[in-house]
Amino acid sequence: MSPSSAAVSTSEISVSTAARIAKCSPDTVLRWIEEGAIEARRISPRGWWKIQHDSLLRYLKRFSGKAEPENTANSARFSRIAHRF
Repeated sequence: MSPSSAAVSTSEISVSTAARIAKCSPDTVLRWIEEGAIEARRISPRGWWKIQHDSLLRYLKRFSGKAEPENTANSARFSRIAHRF
């Protein structure tokens, strides 16, 4: 396996980065972690997480046919508020 392919398969991202990729709130990403929908590991006792990038992409791909991924109630609410301005 080449170094670049190993880096791709094991790349980890923060909760905030995952939220930007998924276009949802960080709370939604944390909920997905708690549900076991995406793979992540806790990196500190305070609750910081690192998310497997591939896992997030697989999860989002499953819901790509829908208007929004599952469990995005908060992001949908903020999205409606943003469109008012």
